[in-house]
Amino acid sequence: ELVGAQSNRTIASIKDIPDCVPNAFIAIEDNRFYEHNGIDPKGIVRALFVGLSHGGNFSEGASTITQQLIKLTVFDGGAETDTIQRFKRKFQEWYLALKLEKEMSKAEIMEAYLNTIPLTGTIYGMEAGAQEYFGKSVEELSLAECAELASITKNPKSFNPATNPENLLKRRNHVLALMRNQGYITDEECTAAQAEPITLAESKSATEKVTRTSRNSYFDDALFADVTQAIMEQESCTRAEAQDKIFSDGLRIYSTLDQKAQSSMEQVMLNEDTGD
Repeated sequence: ELVGAQSNRTIASIKDIPDCVPNAFIAIEDNRFYEHNGIDPKGIVRALFVGLSHGGNFSEGASTITQQLIKLTVFDGGAETDTIQRFKRKFQEWYLALKLEKEMSKAEIMEAYLNTIPLTGTIYGMEAGAQEYFGKSVEELSLAECAELASITKNPKSFNPATNPENLLKRRNHVLALMRNQGYITDEECTAAQAEPITLAESKSATEKVTRTSRNSYFDDALFADVTQAIMEQESCTRAEAQDKIFSDGLRIYSTLDQKAQSSMEQVMLNEDTGD
């Protein structure tokens, strides 16, 4: 039985999420969130300028939180490899972001965003992240932990708190500095939070993340990737549609996996890596 993204997502109401969570995301992702109407013209102009000054390398982000929510829920996370398709998706994103802001309040958009964003492996949303990494509910998070979760989403692999804590620590402290500069926290709060070490919950799932970012076995993950690609090619469908077929259409997959042997082997490897 594979563990899918939807199976490790716990919806949290914006009323139960401490202010430091949305404030951290606004500080690092969209500091004009409460001012724009879905798109940020200043951010777009800045991104175009940086891209043109770097020989056409448009890697500078200009997506608002509203756009990011649409990209995650409508456009499969923006997985296009073709430049033309990427620009087409971006224009569609702008149009839908403007429409969404007319239909939903900022609080509703933020709540949906915080329950949708990917963290690592099969972990999606703030409540699942808080439980998996810190062993607590999102409403119990400290300021430092809020900034850590906001930091992971930039690149869940590079900023995985279990496998790349040094990278995450640097980005977390950058997020905290931005929160201070934008008036969300005081100098004292920033200094205290930056001094905190990254401390993960002592749990079986947290231990497993020392070596991987999924609750499936290595074999499961490789098999899942291969089957997803095969379905995309055979059915001419998107990655999201292929994954829906695997998790929701009753698909049976037969493989050479011996679950007991695989689990024993991974446990031996984990013990060797940790010196136990």
